[in-house]
Amino acid sequence: PLTDHGVVWLMTPKPGRDGHIEAEDIADAAPTAGLQQTSTISAGSNWQGTRLVAPRAKR
Repeated sequence: PLTDHGVVWLMTPKPGRDGHIEAEDIADAAPTAGLQQTSTISAGSNWQGTRLVAPRAKR
């Protein structure tokens, strides 16, 4: 289960690309789904991945 060290990778367009979502907006929205943002990676020339996990208290 997600609460047992599972992760969700949210893929979004990089800054400057149509559909880009600010990291702050993702961090603000994640708790609504019971998650928290931990890191962001480059996932190609047009995409970035944001790692979302259950908060430590729920793991």
